[in-house]
Amino acid sequence: MGLHGTGRDDLNGPTRHALAQTHHALAQTRRGMLAGLAATVGGFSLPLALPTFNTDALAASAALPFHEIAEGLFVRYGLQEEMSAQNGATIANIGFIVGEISVAVIDTGTTTQQGTALRAAIARVTDKPFSHVIATHVHPDHCFGHGAFAAEIAAGEIANVGHHRLPQALAERGAFYLERIRALSPDFSDTRFIAPTDLMREVTTIDLGNRPLTLEAWPAAHTDSDLTVRDARTDTLWAADLLFAERLPILDGSLNG
Repeated sequence: MGLHGTGRDDLNGPTRHALAQTHHALAQTRRGMLAGLAATVGGFSLPLALPTFNTDALAASAALPFHEIAEGLFVRYGLQEEMSAQNGATIANIGFIVGEISVAVIDTGTTTQQGTALRAAIARVTDKPFSHVIATHVHPDHCFGHGAFAAEIAAGEIANVGHHRLPQALAERGAFYLERIRALSPDFSDTRFIAPTDLMREVTTIDLGNRPLTLEAWPAAHTDSDLTVRDARTDTLWAADLLFAERLPILDGSLNG
């Protein structure tokens, strides 16, 4: 089930049940080859030419609803479509977990607009502050919405969390990804990536206030910067792109893990 290549078998029992119940939120990942002429780097395809776009469509896709799929755990389902200007590149599952003291964000989407919509969704649920922004891996549909949290990250008010290999991966690919995202639409001109500074190497636990989350950095698999989040309260594993459903996996890391 995606993680077995690491030698781990912690998806049995309650966690397997939780994953089965919430597979649309935590297992599906949104990948697709872009229509038309495309360039590929690191297993991810993005357009070379500027397509047509619709500003209303971009706003609507960025504001897709968030669903509470377990107590205090909210997910925005990405669209099961190819990445395009028309759908605002809204193709990944992103979300947040609310503790008694603070909120952890798990992935921020492809663009600043998606990150801003994420902030608004959190504000509708709670007035607790953000404490962590977690990137599950390098692909741009997961972590290029960090710009919406840039002020707090720069001020040291939010822990900017990622796999210890993620800064290097962003240094190698980030500029290319950013160029192609901006080529989708002029509306994405303010999108940027922010490399993590709180780097995970093995297993680390953070606490949002009576809400411990276990973060685990994995060997090369989907990418070489994969990170999972396990919520102890609901025994839910956020597997990100280590687990695919209804999509062919894209692997630019390792089949063996």
